[in-house]
Amino acid sequence: MQFNKTDAVKMGGTAIVTALIVLALHRPAASSESYTFQLATSTSARISWAYARNLDSQYLAFRPLRVRGGDSSLPLRALVFNARQLDTIINHNLNPNGPNRKDSTADDIYIYFGQDSTFQSGQSRFGNIHLIAVGGKYDPTQNADTLMINRNNMSSATAASVYDKADPCPPNCPKNP
Repeated sequence: MQFNKTDAVKMGGTAIVTALIVLALHRPAASSESYTFQLATSTSARISWAYARNLDSQYLAFRPLRVRGGDSSLPLRALVFNARQLDTIINHNLNPNGPNRKDSTADDIYIYFGQDSTFQSGQSRFGNIHLIAVGGKYDPTQNADTLMINRNNMSSATAASVYDKADPCPPNCPKNP
């Protein structure tokens, strides 16, 4: 498997935007006032690791999302995506678009939120949240992206390049954050 710079930027941008959206939707409120999250109007761009660490420090110092494990919880540091699955969505999609439906490369990755049941912890009720990754390809006839899904076989997991899973960090963190 080989990634080029564009793929790395797409994947990094996707992971950052996903983490930001998760923050917007699931940030615990410290008061009765609801938390409002504002996305930057700029598009994804390459940033330095020093700037990324600065953003991470600000996030941890404010009100980070928490990951519950047993009787304790830790700040959510990252969401871990399987690179091979993202590569399949980006470069080897099972549902090609384009002229003669032969172009199997995605222009974008959409990360959808899903929920599979709920669980109770003390007085609070939480959802089992899923992140669903699917490729999008620009369709000039519609002047918009279309999802790269198999509309003829919507119930088969092997007929589409759609993936469900982003592991939390912690506990799945790198040794050199």
